[in-house]
Amino acid sequence: DADDVIARVNEAACAILDAAETDLVGSRAHKALLGRDASGKNHEFTRNDGERRVLSSRWSPIRSGGSVEIVDDRSEFERLITQFVEEGRAEVETHAAERRRSLHEVSERVRVREAGLREQIDREEVEARSRLAAGLTDPERRQLAQLEKALERAPSRLSDDAERRFD
Repeated sequence: DADDVIARVNEAACAILDAAETDLVGSRAHKALLGRDASGKNHEFTRNDGERRVLSSRWSPIRSGGSVEIVDDRSEFERLITQFVEEGRAEVETHAAERRRSLHEVSERVRVREAGLREQIDREEVEARSRLAAGLTDPERRQLAQLEKALERAPSRLSDDAERRFD
């Protein structure tokens, strides 16, 4: 009414507030009712039975004097939002773990393949040097020695480049 005394309350409000109609009607306030401060934003309320509820209240004056406050119980909605967020977070964490595992497996396969290729290149290089050395003159052998030195340095450079690209 005009004096902010509760004049009427419906059954739903009584259930939400965990209060009897006789306890509410005629009283000036209830801890879950915000009166003029009700803005539609969520606020928490602990009922007499200890259950915590999330409420949304809206207040409006009425022409005949007094006001009306509408209280919505948003508890289930908030619980579902929390549940969906937690499920989504768990899915993201699972997906991230699967990606890390997959990347580790690929990295290991690349490392094994790289080691195999290094061994193959080393074998072929030795064979090629032997074939070349058999048919070369002294100046050609000196040039070959210089090329071999350059080739000895090349794998470490290539390996360093590959590691930087894959790490």
